[in-house]
Amino acid sequence: MAKRYVLVCRGPTCKAQGSLEVREYLRKLVSESGRCDVLVLPYTCFDLCGRGPNAVVYPEGVWYEALRVEDVPDLARHALGGPPAGHLLAEVDADHAKQCYAIFEEAIPELEAQAEREAKKRPVDGLFGLRSLFGKRT
Repeated sequence: MAKRYVLVCRGPTCKAQGSLEVREYLRKLVSESGRCDVLVLPYTCFDLCGRGPNAVVYPEGVWYEALRVEDVPDLARHALGGPPAGHLLAEVDADHAKQCYAIFEEAIPELEAQAEREAKKRPVDGLFGLRSLFGKRT
């Protein structure tokens, strides 16, 4: 298991607001960093619809909302060990967060396994086959 995860919502509302593009760009930046202890994973829904795209850095428990592709470098810096991106932080009810963390503990191993299976299906360029998603690097 990775030591740090960035779970990005893939629910229908967040997806319509660009979460797929946010997640894939975040994966690209994390992959390019060469760090193996940070893993970007899709997550079904955080039930924060209308505030998305949403993400959480876990197990640290730092929540982000209203993410745009141009925000991803700031999120990536945090995921890779820098400070949280204060201008993107979400306020999440403590009870809601606690419920989510319990679910994450159960879901993350399967999400990791699924990500690994999907990576094996793509042309090889790091763990997530990013060359196939973003074109060849020059």
